[in-house]
Amino acid sequence: MNLSLPRMASDLRSSTADLQWVIRVYMLALGAFMVPAGRIGDIFGRRRALLAGIALFGVTSVFCAIAPLAAVVIAFRAVQGVGAAFIFPVFVSVLTNAFPSGESSHAIGLAYGIAGLGNAAGPLVGGLLTQTVGWRAVFWLLVPLAAVSFLMGAKTIRRPQTKPSSGAWISAVSSCDPLIRPSMSWPGRRSNPGTTSRSRL
Repeated sequence: MNLSLPRMASDLRSSTADLQWVIRVYMLALGAFMVPAGRIGDIFGRRRALLAGIALFGVTSVFCAIAPLAAVVIAFRAVQGVGAAFIFPVFVSVLTNAFPSGESSHAIGLAYGIAGLGNAAGPLVGGLLTQTVGWRAVFWLLVPLAAVSFLMGAKTIRRPQTKPSSGAWISAVSSCDPLIRPSMSWPGRRSNPGTTSRSRL
């Protein structure tokens, strides 16, 4: 995405500095929701979490591709980061369960190898698409990849035999507590004077 930012800034009438948030907000959402997404996958099933993440990633790629404003791209990139957060912590567990113990390590190594090649080829492919077709093609390319991944996952990953319990939603929400708690001590939030005075006593 770095190579696409100047062209994107020109088309969306924004600045390259402002559009740095296209990358930053994705990484922030990915890092912030990775632990809760892994917990949700443990509760509701890794198959559901993985397919939901792939679907969310693909849908938000469409909205990023057709976005008319820089703010819209940034907003959907944040949601795209949430979708990616459901993919990364879950796919290793899916591969571990899908292959025998002797073959799972090879499958995981192959998956990481493909991911490494993708990271290496990403700037080259993204730069070529931006210069020849346009920056929107970078997001359009992700749509068929997400669709193929979703169909393959839906066909090959086995459905879980157990259903989530009635308290699963409570456990899932509680896993987001580290994301919510910092807002309770946001700078500028006024504390209770009575509580402060009693604590001093």
